[in-house]
Amino acid sequence: TRVTPEYTPEPEPEPAKDIRTGPAANVGGMVLGDPDADNFIKKLGIKEAAPAHNPFEVKKKIAPSEELKDGVMLLVDASETLNVEMGADGSVKRLEVKGEIKVTCFSPDVSRIAVVTNGQIKKPFMVRTLPKLDKKKWAKGVLGYKDPERAFPTGSADAQKLVQWKLTSQDEELVPFNVNCWPSSDGGNTVVSVEFEAVNPDIICKHVTISIPCPSAKAPEIQSVDGKADFLSREKVLAWQVDEISEKNNGNGSLEFAVPKMDSSSFFPVEVTFTSPTLYSKMKVTKVVKATEGDNVEHQLNSELVTGKYIITGEGADD
Repeated sequence: TRVTPEYTPEPEPEPAKDIRTGPAANVGGMVLGDPDADNFIKKLGIKEAAPAHNPFEVKKKIAPSEELKDGVMLLVDASETLNVEMGADGSVKRLEVKGEIKVTCFSPDVSRIAVVTNGQIKKPFMVRTLPKLDKKKWAKGVLGYKDPERAFPTGSADAQKLVQWKLTSQDEELVPFNVNCWPSSDGGNTVVSVEFEAVNPDIICKHVTISIPCPSAKAPEIQSVDGKADFLSREKVLAWQVDEISEKNNGNGSLEFAVPKMDSSSFFPVEVTFTSPTLYSKMKVTKVVKATEGDNVEHQLNSELVTGKYIITGEGADD
């Protein structure tokens, strides 16, 4: 017979300031953005530096405090980062997936919890769990402290990582899609044909950008494109954008452009960025419950695969 632990509510804590935004800590001195400070800086002749521009970087996530829906005081992140280095011939030098689940509590009321998943992550993934977690619970896919009365840290700066996993491989069938970049001479021009083909049916790639170096004095002539292609003259890069690449909806596509003749190595390395709602580990958070009573806890779940460094080098390309 299962014995339910007796639950004694703790005294109500004193009202606290909203820790999701928190007051700015300003103890004397000028504050940037203050009119007096701005005038003082102008008198010194200091010009504000223009921000660095990187159009291919996957947009950084907004701080959890700004992402939360009204009234939600618990954020659960189940995320993975994919790093890939491939040759132009399709060979995989290195594929690495790093993932984790972490929780951010914004109120003591939601700090004594357990995260219920769809089960443990299996091999070939290497898995590490927080030492304070109950290994018997984790064997059933539940992430919680050994002591159910123990509270998770509270505050946006104190996200608690519960489990981490990692996969490294050279398996060509694990990459989400192949990119084939094929420069060839045509009179006084170089014609570059670029193709993508979905490989891994489990990964649905969204908001894809394939960035091809193009150090041309003039903008490339786009001869055909599936999706959208923009030449970024400052970066000397042709950015090919595709809404989705997946085996089911958009398994292949091509881009062809021409520039004044140049060496084929000029078009490498090709860089790829995308996001995906599907994880390599297939890890899913199914619910969050109170550690002692087992009642469901309202939370917001962010689950996403993003790219870190995903490049196709010129190795294996025909000159």
